[in-house]
Amino acid sequence: MRRFFALFRLFCLLALAAPTMAADIAAAGLIPAEDRRPLAWAAEEPVFVVVERSCRTVTVYRKGLWHRTYRGAVFGRGDGSKVHEGDRRTPNGLYRIQSRRLHGRWSRFLLLDYPNSNDLRTNQAARAAGATDQGPGGEIGIHGSDEPTLNRSDVDWTLGCISLLDSDVEDLYRWVPVGTPVWIRP
Repeated sequence: MRRFFALFRLFCLLALAAPTMAADIAAAGLIPAEDRRPLAWAAEEPVFVVVERSCRTVTVYRKGLWHRTYRGAVFGRGDGSKVHEGDRRTPNGLYRIQSRRLHGRWSRFLLLDYPNSNDLRTNQAARAAGATDQGPGGEIGIHGSDEPTLNRSDVDWTLGCISLLDSDVEDLYRWVPVGTPVWIRP
């Protein structure tokens, strides 16, 4: 019974926080200009994914309400957001799932629409400043792991993707269609 009330309280807190999530996204400037519309969009989405790099979680919201959280996500190495191909960083920002496919090495692969217009501008600025001669890269997504021991030990090993245990990415794959928004936070 105690567990029920604890879960009920958590559900209520998340339900109260959901409307502010859209405002947080806008305030952080993570919505590309061409995607800006009234911020009711987050509640309008049938499914929405939030990746919290600092907490190592991937959380699914359905119709604006918490649905499920996957723990133990691992990322690319390095602090900050991805700037160029080969920097081994995971991008921060708002993306959408562009395609879904089975993958021989990583079980499932959910391709994100990286780079978006913000990423292209960041990369162009870095190139203009002489910080890199590389383009922004691509093929960033959410996938399983052929090295589950690395995932369980919180070792960031990807080239910029988000890796979950195979069982978690297989479950996530059931809930997120093409077009699902994915907000990656630091």
